[in-house]
Amino acid sequence: MKFKIIFIAIISINVQSCIVDGNTITETVLINTSKVSVEIIPLKNDMVYEPMKVILNPLQSKTVYIDQGKGKSKLFFTYPLEHSITSDSLLIVFNGIDTLVCKKHTEDILTYNDISFDDKRNLYNKSNYFYHLIKESKHGISNRYYVTFTNDDYEFAKSLNK
Repeated sequence: MKFKIIFIAIISINVQSCIVDGNTITETVLINTSKVSVEIIPLKNDMVYEPMKVILNPLQSKTVYIDQGKGKSKLFFTYPLEHSITSDSLLIVFNGIDTLVCKKHTEDILTYNDISFDDKRNLYNKSNYFYHLIKESKHGISNRYYVTFTNDDYEFAKSLNK
């Protein structure tokens, strides 16, 4: 009988600690407001990782990353972002032709269309995302990050690829 009472007490302590910590849900949404298609392709050592490629048609948006975990925080997980952890760069292709290459580290800039981490178009830099707090309560928090591709981004890529 003593064993059952102790066991119940341990379970109730664990359940209460989960409630206090709360839960976090984080989403990343890509939005294409440009007049052309946009492809985001992760690269590792200049090799394409095809399964993680994202294609956005003109005027389309996609939720590309959803994460749920224990603990209440406004965590940011960069580009959609499961593959940003393993990729060293992201190729952004506008209209199937004009490209930008987002570099994780500025010292890796090597070619005409590489953009640095600090560039406003770099998908690795969390300051380039719009943050929206969806809901916050004592039991959890729900976040959403947005990044938008515009006609200006397309024109910028075209100017680099002339």
